[in-house]
Amino acid sequence: MDADQQHNPSLLPLFVSLTQYGFSLVIGSRFAPGAGEPTLSFRSRLMSQLGTILVRRAAGLPRLHNCTSGYWCIRADLIAKCDLGLLATRGYSFQFSLLSDLIRVCAQVVEIPILFANRARGTSKLCPSNQLEFVTNFGRLWRSRFRSHAEERDNAK
Repeated sequence: MDADQQHNPSLLPLFVSLTQYGFSLVIGSRFAPGAGEPTLSFRSRLMSQLGTILVRRAAGLPRLHNCTSGYWCIRADLIAKCDLGLLATRGYSFQFSLLSDLIRVCAQVVEIPILFANRARGTSKLCPSNQLEFVTNFGRLWRSRFRSHAEERDNAK
């Protein structure tokens, strides 16, 4: 969750309760039906939506509305199944690697619509180096995607 108060902490009990009803990954989505982001700039919205499309394609993810969200609740037992060595990133793109690995280990995902509020403090940390890392991380996502397909094929033999 973002610490700049763009994510509403009052939703945390709902997120946690959903993990007790079979969901192992709860994503607070600003693009799910019923969600909103009234003050987000066109550029930011476009970058987030384009990022979601690119991540879904590169990693072979199911149709999620928001792969760029940072508002998640993940069951600890699911994290234990992940290969955290794939998270060799410094910026936001660690989320895409983690999301890909969570799906690979069979996360049961639900997206909750959220209102993405104005930032109460600070400024965006999305700098050019984070954007470059996002692009260079696609090779890692692609390899991870096909590595998991090869593992599944080998396990089926």
